[in-house]
Amino acid sequence: MKLGAEEERAGYQPHGCFCVLSPLNSDVGKTLAFYVVMATPNSRNKTIAVLRSPLADPSAPLKEWVAAIAANHPDGPAVLPDAIRLVSHLAKTFLYLGMKEARARNLNDHTELKARLARVERKKQGKLEKRLQRLYDRIIVGPDALPQELRQGPAAHGVSPHWRRGHFRQQAHGLANSLRKLIFVRPTLVAANPAVLQDELTPKTYSVRR
Repeated sequence: MKLGAEEERAGYQPHGCFCVLSPLNSDVGKTLAFYVVMATPNSRNKTIAVLRSPLADPSAPLKEWVAAIAANHPDGPAVLPDAIRLVSHLAKTFLYLGMKEARARNLNDHTELKARLARVERKKQGKLEKRLQRLYDRIIVGPDALPQELRQGPAAHGVSPHWRRGHFRQQAHGLANSLRKLIFVRPTLVAANPAVLQDELTPKTYSVRR
């Protein structure tokens, strides 16, 4: 995500994102909002409401919801591509988390340090309290490890060994394949024998704040 001139001068960097769905309101229905959290190296935080608007039709594509907001924004055409990428990335993350095949690991750094703080003596609490302000509970999404490198070289049909990234798709099922269900296809090794793998790949992980 691109930062504004003010944020760049202050040294802010994107740090995280929240997705919030408000309770149902009889006048406007539910309101969907995306907030981007930015932080500086000295732990100054700033939260920006990037997208916020009533969700008139929950079955409508999210791209239409984003485009409607951009249409009423003076910089709409410029920010629309970034906004769609942000919403698409988060939507895929939440879809993945809702599937039985999802791999997720809870890291309760804030909760654990808070419990520790209650046990230590008073003179040691000051430093821990400052550290507590910077910590939060989160969920690490994705596999613990994937093969890191593929030996470079030609493969069959001229395709180099590579990993095809995981993705979602609608799978046909039921009588005469008339029904559809959303499934997650895991990362797949293409055009290589596992025997050629060398070290292990540091997995790409996504941190989801709760």
